Amino acid sequence: MRRFPALAMAVVLLIAACSGGDEATDSALVVSDQEGVVILAETGEVVRRVGDVGDDSLAFQPTWSPDGTAIVYTELAGNSATLVISDADGEAVRLPRTTFPYYFSWDPDGSRFVTLRNATAAGGILVESVTRDGTTEEIDSGAPYYFDWDPEGGRYLVHVGGDRMAVVEPGSQPQDLADPAGSFQAPSWDGDGQVWLRQTASGQSLTADSGDGPRDVARVIGSAQLVAAGGRVAMQTFAVTDGNGQQARYQELPQVTPGALWVIGLGDGSTTELIDHSVAAFFWSPDGQRLLFMDSVGVAGSARWRIWDGESITDYPQFELEPEWVTSFLPFFDQYTTSMSLWSPDGSTFAYAGSHEGDRGIWLQRIDETEPTKLADGTWVAWRPAP
Repeated sequence: MRRFPALAMAVVLLIAACSGGDEATDSALVVSDQEGVVILAETGEVVRRVGDVGDDSLAFQPTWSPDGTAIVYTELAGNSATLVISDADGEAVRLPRTTFPYYFSWDPDGSRFVTLRNATAAGGILVESVTRDGTTEEIDSGAPYYFDWDPEGGRYLVHVGGDRMAVVEPGSQPQDLADPAGSFQAPSWDGDGQVWLRQTASGQSLTADSGDGPRDVARVIGSAQLVAAGGRVAMQTFAVTDGNGQQARYQELPQVTPGALWVIGLGDGSTTELIDHSVAAFFWSPDGQRLLFMDSVGVAGSARWRIWDGESITDYPQFELEPEWVTSFLPFFDQYTTSMSLWSPDGSTFAYAGSHEGDRGIWLQRIDETEPTKLADGTWVAWRPAP
């Protein structure tokens, strides 16, 4: 991923569902507000405050551990940045940083997370592994940098520097994959295996590996963004490059062409065109049965959410986009979908930042209701996945 210093000035809000042992906290959410980090009930009631910041500071992108017992975020105060690892009761480890940590992704086993930050003020990306007690190890570098964890934990699939694909196990030498990467951003590694784009002698292909070696699923024309879940991949591709003309001549596999939103079956290679144009972002529900996507409405700065359930599409009310999302979230949604979710764990509700009739904040939309409900003020939102 690439990030820019301007993001450090953003006021950020992240929301995640918190599972707990009593009904009062079963639907709790974690919020970054003007005072720091607070856990709220889904009704907006304060459950617990776990972090405080000063008047000139803000808490950036609080991200839950997989078991919901720890939160990591960046505290920004002027030009100073501190990495904070807090347990749910507020006890915290604070790690001063010389540059701004802007992304966190937890190992599925919950023992550590990987964070990205600028190597120097001039740029470049430094990749660090950090344990819950604050032990830090530099494990990689390169830009841009996109990755997804093995669901079993301990290692991740990375796409770095444009054409390098590798499996990285913190503390060990990265294992490069044989073929160079295709033109895309974030890879996926879910319960059905690794998914990425690769370049071979036959052209650019959507490739899957469930443990038996890579196999090509579809020919892909143009640069792409993809999100995989439940044996299917949602994908859209963009401008055609000079090298794509050759790919069009290979007909043994289905083709994914620019200008539409597609769903591809990893097992049978089936292709479904959901709509005939590209969208701002898309996210599978936790069970992989529904696809949430943000579509334009023909009005500058406005959009609407739509859900495809495998047969039909349901539309939700128009809203105005949150500027922070436009700059820091939407361009990298395929990476963020590997570390957070807009969906509630049970798939009944999704959350988002935006404005309705000038009322700016965080909104909750139940999929069986026609109108959203405002939860709180803020500009960043995500549900915690079920442990």
